[in-house]
Amino acid sequence: MAEVFHLNARQMNGADAAEKTRGVLDEGRSGPLTVGLDNEGAALEVASLLNGRGLTVQTYQEGSEWLVLGHPADSPEILVWYGPGGWQAATDDKGYAVPKGKEPIIDLIHPLRAIGGRADFSLSNPVGVVQKTSGDKVETVVVMAGSQFMGTGDDELGRKLAVAFFDTMAAVGVPPAVVAFYNTGVFLTTRETPVLASLQELVAQGATLISSSVCLDFFDIKDQVKVGRIGNMYEIINAQRAADRLIRL
Repeated sequence: MAEVFHLNARQMNGADAAEKTRGVLDEGRSGPLTVGLDNEGAALEVASLLNGRGLTVQTYQEGSEWLVLGHPADSPEILVWYGPGGWQAATDDKGYAVPKGKEPIIDLIHPLRAIGGRADFSLSNPVGVVQKTSGDKVETVVVMAGSQFMGTGDDELGRKLAVAFFDTMAAVGVPPAVVAFYNTGVFLTTRETPVLASLQELVAQGATLISSSVCLDFFDIKDQVKVGRIGNMYEIINAQRAADRLIRL
């Protein structure tokens, strides 16, 4: 069994927490690793970093406290809960991970979201994606939406083209693996526009929609996201790297 290492990254922003975690990983530690944080943005940054290093990752929340757990896929399942002493992981008296079922656990906190936690979540298949099959080849398609308009020139025409693009994509029934929204593209996930119904249909078909946290904060619309989830640059970069076909809106 592997020893569980805990890293305290509370009161740190996402970049600093990720850098501190990266330092631990660069020392040769591959997990199991738990990182304690106190804000969602930092938790997502650390989770994406651990996922990029090939670890199975889950993110837990209790109030304002966050814990990111990363461990190799072949390690015992580690149980996590929040108690009087804060975040705790089930370990034996030597600090090693306890296989599930060995000890009774009270008040187990289930993950708020799983960033990973599945064998198909990796750099080669970044978000549990639905993929397009082309002949015998499985093709990963990623759409990058960096604007609320499609193309440059006339904004009204660009708006109509964006609606037609997502309507057609949803109607085809073969969703992309990921649609990443950044810059003014995040407005497509935060407004009641004709695009919204098509985006919701893509999610229902299995696509993962990610809106950039930095861009949502810049426009002060993070609380207005209506479809998909909030993500970060690590996830967007990983999606781009994993794509067989990259489509820019």
